[in-house]
Amino acid sequence: MIGKLKSMIDSHKERILWVCLITTCLAVLYRYYSVYDPIIMSVIATLGKVYIIYMAWVLSKELSSSSTSLKQIVYAKAIGTCAFIAFMLWARYGTYTEGGDPLYGGGDVVVDFVPTEKEKNEYGWTVFFTLLFPVLFGVNKGFEKRQLKELGLD
Repeated sequence: MIGKLKSMIDSHKERILWVCLITTCLAVLYRYYSVYDPIIMSVIATLGKVYIIYMAWVLSKELSSSSTSLKQIVYAKAIGTCAFIAFMLWARYGTYTEGGDPLYGGGDVVVDFVPTEKEKNEYGWTVFFTLLFPVLFGVNKGFEKRQLKELGLD
């Protein structure tokens, strides 16, 4: 497993560097402009969301192309991962952690607002389906890539 991960990192070094650069730029822009201009902050937040969706597609494509499992198992893992992420965000909707150490955690959980059950459920389902479709398309594309590689047409 670690050998596969190392080979995947080696084959995608340039892409990984671009991902790190874009992530850093978005974080810096968000940190700098979030206080000053709400329009720029919303644009940066939207770009960040699009970036997360794109990365979900890329990761699912790459992991499924290097997987040796059955298609059904990979699809089940992909759906389960999307459900887990949606559940974690659903559970924390309306709160955030303040004053925590980035390495050791801690801090105080601050209630920003108290959502109704309907709002919480809508948020959870929105996150789930927003992640699900790019991940399933990525898994499908990864299987196509794996099939081409097995046939020697890559």
